[in-house]
Amino acid sequence: MTLSLRAKIIGASALLLIFLVSLYAVFQVRMATQDLERQTERLRTLRVEAAQAQGTQAVLAVASSSHFWIADNDFTALDGQLKPVVEEARATDLPIAEALITDHEGEVLASSRARQDRPTVPRVPEFAQLKELTRPQIVMEGAPLPTRVRVVAPIRDDTGRLWGFTRFIYELEGLRKDLEEIEAEAVARRAAIWQRAGLIGLLVVALGVLVAVLQALAITRPIVALSRSANRIAEGDLSTRVAVATRDEIGTLASNFNHMADRIEGLLAETAAKMALEKELEVARIIQETLLPGQGVVERPGVRFAGAFRSASTCGGDFWTHADLAGGRLMLAVGDVTGHGVPSAMITAACRSGIDTLLSVSDGQLDAPRMMAELNTTIHSAAQRRFFMTFFAVVLDASRRRLHFANAGHNFPILVRRQPSGRWKSRGLVARGSRLGDVLGSTYEPKSVEVGPGDLLCLYTDGITEYRNAEGQEFGERRLRRLLERAASGGVAPDDVVAQVMAEVEAFAAGEVQEDDITLVVARFA
Repeated sequence: MTLSLRAKIIGASALLLIFLVSLYAVFQVRMATQDLERQTERLRTLRVEAAQAQGTQAVLAVASSSHFWIADNDFTALDGQLKPVVEEARATDLPIAEALITDHEGEVLASSRARQDRPTVPRVPEFAQLKELTRPQIVMEGAPLPTRVRVVAPIRDDTGRLWGFTRFIYELEGLRKDLEEIEAEAVARRAAIWQRAGLIGLLVVALGVLVAVLQALAITRPIVALSRSANRIAEGDLSTRVAVATRDEIGTLASNFNHMADRIEGLLAETAAKMALEKELEVARIIQETLLPGQGVVERPGVRFAGAFRSASTCGGDFWTHADLAGGRLMLAVGDVTGHGVPSAMITAACRSGIDTLLSVSDGQLDAPRMMAELNTTIHSAAQRRFFMTFFAVVLDASRRRLHFANAGHNFPILVRRQPSGRWKSRGLVARGSRLGDVLGSTYEPKSVEVGPGDLLCLYTDGITEYRNAEGQEFGERRLRRLLERAASGGVAPDDVVAQVMAEVEAFAAGEVQEDDITLVVARFA
């Protein structure tokens, strides 16, 4: 069974009040008990001290003159010594239970109980052990509560001679009765305290439950309203809001709830807009993929090549392309727009469109420097110097086994060729020029180099060499060159070289996020 918040508040308040009232009652009982214990101890002390003082006075008074009667064997006089003391004590709350006078050997000479002939009176053997006693001895009898006080004093003459002893035993019967009355009073007082605490507790609990009910209603009503509003939002009614009626924590909760509802409504709108944008980006990605050459090896007279592209986002700023030119020539080009994403992809689309237009109007009579000069003008106009592109283009003249190339700020491609010693060695195709779209009217210096059978050409973007692993190390151009030299010496096909390089990059990164687009083109000459 699940209890409501309202029931929990009322129940907790009632239990708390019952606990506090019970604690109050226990405290009152404890205080009353301690007070009665103090009274008992005070009464007991007073009675015992009174018995001790009275007994000491009585035994000293009797002992002071008893040695005369003991010396004369006047037992009647000794009895006369005891009788008035016993009669006087009987009228008080400290009656004498027994009074004795003995000789120094402990033989009883006089007693308050009955007068007996001297030869038949029993001895008190312990008195024989008190011959060194010089002052009254007081002994309490009974435990833990004393019931008797026994006072013994030696009987000596002026010379200090011991003639006997006198002993008085006082009954503390009055103390026991008083203590019983105090205990009965304590029981009655505790019962009254519990009865009074019960009545007060019922009243306090009743009032407390009433206050708790009212408070619970004040607390739970806005919470119930919040719960209902939350259910409506869960069902899709995002316009639901809660009225803020108080300035306490519940009012703050209501304000935060309304703010949360506003944020959810805004986030859903943002999510819908983001989904629409993602759909548009997906369309842009598909369009961009159509602008890139397909996968696999492409064969042309004197050369076989393959390429790969991997974007760091939905749309990338890298691209590569190839085109057949007049005279059996082949053009390969690779570009890298600053940044990545949709704006960069738009610049790559403009560049590809410009290349296609130049190929069309020139009937294939196109060289790298002239093409790059025209593309520089196109990108400068389209990007308004907010975006730039590094670009490298190379034209293969298979009949003459030469590469003609130009560079617009791109990293130098790598050419791996066999040395006379038989060792394969890489070199960069060095050419310089400003980035496309940077400086209007820029010209690009033509360069050329001879190639031989088996030579390997690699065009790439800096997304490969600048890829970092978890330790912050870059993949680097040196590592790329070693891979290409090993592939060239092994006669590896271009598409396999591309696959090996991409696999090495992934293994090096070990799952680290790709921060830049990656483009790789590998050509092998026959």
